[in-house]
Amino acid sequence: MTWSEKQWGVKNMNRLSMGALLFFAGIVVGVFVVPGRWSESPFFVQSGPIYDGQVKLLGRFVKSFLAREAKGCADLYAENATYMIPETPVLEGHAKILRSYKEIFSDQPSSEMEMSEPVVEVLAMGDWAVLRGTGSSTETTESKVEIKTYKWVILSHKQNDGSWKMVWDIFNYDAPYSDNVSE
Repeated sequence: MTWSEKQWGVKNMNRLSMGALLFFAGIVVGVFVVPGRWSESPFFVQSGPIYDGQVKLLGRFVKSFLAREAKGCADLYAENATYMIPETPVLEGHAKILRSYKEIFSDQPSSEMEMSEPVVEVLAMGDWAVLRGTGSSTETTESKVEIKTYKWVILSHKQNDGSWKMVWDIFNYDAPYSDNVSE
């Protein structure tokens, strides 16, 4: 082995040692420093202030939706929220979400609507929560009854005033809702 080959091996060995040291330091920081200082381990809740905050958030949404209040619906989303609904490109930001609700409510209602969105599960993570649930809406006109069932997942964040706002909201229908129409 030549001197240059030995020297190359020593340099690479030093690099590997430094890499291993940094890797080990990252593990130590990740295991011992980060969890206790910046985050809480996620846990499921079925009662208490975090759960109640999510139920209240969904209740406010259903109330605003049934009242056809675009601003009331959109104000439940954070400024940087992402809203993913069927057959629509991803909506990012409060302004686009508000515009979407204004479009939905732009036509005069020609039916009566009932809606329910019970919270099934809440995963609490400090000032963040992931919640999932189901939903159903029944729209009744003079000639037909249209029932839509769906499921949803929301990531919410606790605000400084103690309220919660949606950061991510996604839902999809259980079946093509045209299959749920009776005349």
